[in-house]
Amino acid sequence: MGEEQRAGEAAPPEAKPPRQAGLAIALVVIAFAVSTLLVELLLRMTWHNPFVNETTDYLIKLEVNHRFRDLEIDRSVLDPENSRARYRTNARTYVMPSEQFENPQATIAFLGASTTANNAVQAELRFPALVSTLLAERGLRINTLNAGKSGITSQDSVNLLFNHVVHDEPDIAVMMHAHNDIGRLAAKGEYAARRGGPTSLGTVMRWALQRGSINSSLIGSLRYWQTVRPKGGPKEYLRPNQPGESRPLPTQKYIARLKSFIGICRAFGITPVLMTQPAMHVRTALTPDWTDPRNQEIFNHLIRQVGAEEEVLVIDLVSFFLNEVEDWNVPMVVFYDGVHFTDQGSQLAAGYIADRLYEAVLRPSLSASN
Repeated sequence: MGEEQRAGEAAPPEAKPPRQAGLAIALVVIAFAVSTLLVELLLRMTWHNPFVNETTDYLIKLEVNHRFRDLEIDRSVLDPENSRARYRTNARTYVMPSEQFENPQATIAFLGASTTANNAVQAELRFPALVSTLLAERGLRINTLNAGKSGITSQDSVNLLFNHVVHDEPDIAVMMHAHNDIGRLAAKGEYAARRGGPTSLGTVMRWALQRGSINSSLIGSLRYWQTVRPKGGPKEYLRPNQPGESRPLPTQKYIARLKSFIGICRAFGITPVLMTQPAMHVRTALTPDWTDPRNQEIFNHLIRQVGAEEEVLVIDLVSFFLNEVEDWNVPMVVFYDGVHFTDQGSQLAAGYIADRLYEAVLRPSLSASN
């Protein structure tokens, strides 16, 4: 019979053309969607869904730096010749340098916003790290943890202290907040947006972008250009801008956060320290529009008042610069934009902070332990 098909043998099935295969898949998808919709409608008519009015899990965003972040910060507006600062965080999310000694005599945690993080200051000159260096010159092995993060408030730092910093068992915690609390209370009148809320699509998408940027340089570049890249170049800093509106704020809400910080510290055996937040009286083109000199003075007074009532050390940076630092109010001497430190400003702050901590806390406590 040769190549002819033998009688009784079945002919091999013919392959379906690609268009027919695609049509079959589409029909299956449509059938599945229609049947799912019908089941959904039937259940809605015949069954009570006990979850219909629920929300998703509530999340409180812990305003902690991303661990192992490694960025170069453009600081050309501070120093065109030394225009880059390395900004890194360690495995515990603290801004480096951090944890300078393997066997420290004490550990100090610094909590605050961008004026504590000091992103644009040279790494070794950021005041939380420099405090450790200056205390080492006195013969002390003191580790410092810089938990500062841009944009956060005292509400965020209280949460950060309770849910993160206490696990590193610091002996002292220093908190400096006023600028962002003033901005938050001026805009919303409360801290509700910082207390958490239901999981949202935005939260899921932000998480996906962060996870993707870890494994993909393409996604990482998109994230960098959207969230990290400096917006615009250096400005002419001597051109004055207009101050923001100043109005009475609900100061009791701020006082409650200061006292909460103190209470949590004491509950965990940590010595609490408050610090006033200085700012220039002169405004420049770089000064953020939301700064409020009048309320800044009020909030710094509240810090001193709460410190006195609670018998807590207040490191009064405002009084230090005002009374002891010549030209502190001149642009680009202590502050490059009126609120954030220059390298020199950070060094001056570190010297005063180290002196106050040594005299009021470290020397008495270390002497007592010996």
